[in-house]
Amino acid sequence: MIDEESIRRYREDGAVVLRGLLDAGTVQRLRDAVQAVLGDLSPHGNEYAQPGEGRFAQDMFMAQRPDAAGAAFRRLVHDSPLAEAAARLMGARQVRFFYDQMFVKEPGSVAPTPWHQDLPYWPLRGDQICGLWCPLDSVDLDSGAVEYVRGSHLGGRWYRPQHFGGASGYDGASGEPMPDIDATVDARDRLSWAMEPGDAIAFHGLVVHGAGGNRNAQRRRRAVSLRWMGDDAVFDDRPGTYPFDVAGQVPGLPLQGELYPRIWPTDNNR
Repeated sequence: MIDEESIRRYREDGAVVLRGLLDAGTVQRLRDAVQAVLGDLSPHGNEYAQPGEGRFAQDMFMAQRPDAAGAAFRRLVHDSPLAEAAARLMGARQVRFFYDQMFVKEPGSVAPTPWHQDLPYWPLRGDQICGLWCPLDSVDLDSGAVEYVRGSHLGGRWYRPQHFGGASGYDGASGEPMPDIDATVDARDRLSWAMEPGDAIAFHGLVVHGAGGNRNAQRRRRAVSLRWMGDDAVFDDRPGTYPFDVAGQVPGLPLQGELYPRIWPTDNNR
């Protein structure tokens, strides 16, 4: 499924849509898992909407859960095409799993996902760092499809991370303030796709992206996003990142161990 045009679009634009990457059985297992997590958010979960705005929730590290939802996410990590797709797009010889995340915008949720880059939130450095965002519902701009600023991963710009819920930034975080994307970026340079369950968007860790609220009164917007590390991704012990479990990791070397296993080529370290 990863042809030369998809590779070119990923590397030049910073984001590319991949159609039909996950099968219907996988999508249904993930829907069931997401529903279970929604009823039992972990300490890493957040509710971003204000009262009366409709629910916008997220959680992380589902593959570490000891329940059936965790098993569904571990199966996605180890037994789906996602790791190999990331490897092909990045041109990586091997790919390690970084972490998983889920996002749910219920019908009528008005809270946006603010414009941001992912990499400034993470204790990583490197070019071969890729996310795959997989919707579990039909999605378009009306229901909160993600938009990407074409080519914004190029040139090394680094924008300071901010909390999605409107709180202040991460203490000690580096980077310049995010510019007013809506006022300065032409619509022709804002990439988005209408998508169906099973599709995925692959995107670079430095591409600027964001999403509006879910204005659709009937349709949910459930999605999972898995993050992958290629050959040059290394641990960067800098201040102001999200508190990942990095005990025993060595700055300048790849994240390794049970939490960050090599998935592609096939690895038996699970």
